[in-house]
Amino acid sequence: MHRFHFLASSIALVALLLTAAGCGGAGASASAPSHDDALQHVRSALDAWKGGKVKDLATAQPPIRFVDPDQAAGAKLDDYKIGDAPATVAHVVDVPVELTLTDKKRKTRTLSTAFQVVAEPGVSVLRNDP
Repeated sequence: MHRFHFLASSIALVALLLTAAGCGGAGASASAPSHDDALQHVRSALDAWKGGKVKDLATAQPPIRFVDPDQAAGAKLDDYKIGDAPATVAHVVDVPVELTLTDKKRKTRTLSTAFQVVAEPGVSVLRNDP
């Protein structure tokens, strides 16, 4: 009898912890930003990179977490062109972008890529090469 009570209490505790953590609940998933908001966040991030002010994104309203491997490696963004068709997949908006970059060795290249934008728990703009 004691063993059954212990097992039932353990199962109830695990169920309570999973519910409290947000696992599996209907409201657990984040919503995607609108295409207009996603485009604005990408423009803000790329304009900051182009202007040499990526660090200012952390104090922008809203703050933007920006991740791009070329920017992190010190490349300069010379220009960018946002593509025609952002796409929403779950809580992410993919924004196609063409970047014109100059690396530290002064080599210029054009790159077709996409930036993934999420709004929750905070705005993030993350490069995702196809």
